[in-house]
Amino acid sequence: MALQKTITMASGVSYNYHKAESPKINSSDKSGVAVVKFYIDSAARLAGKKELGNKVYKLPANTFSQLNLSQTDARDLVYLHLKTLPEFIGATNV
Repeated sequence: MALQKTITMASGVSYNYHKAESPKINSSDKSGVAVVKFYIDSAARLAGKKELGNKVYKLPANTFSQLNLSQTDARDLVYLHLKTLPEFIGATNV
């Protein structure tokens, strides 16, 4: 899974595929961090192209409080949180 939404960088380059990787969960307060990599599109990622950039996002306490890893991938919760942020409002799951 990933998010799709076109975002234009300050340089004028646009990308529309956002892939969360390596979520880390803090077991004490159920907060976390995840790296989101940005690609021109899904074809570029599938072709093994290098990402255009990446950003580390902090996830607030209790984001993972209801996580059952035998039934849910932690990245699903990362994507739910990302879609609440201004830069990802209107993004779709792909």
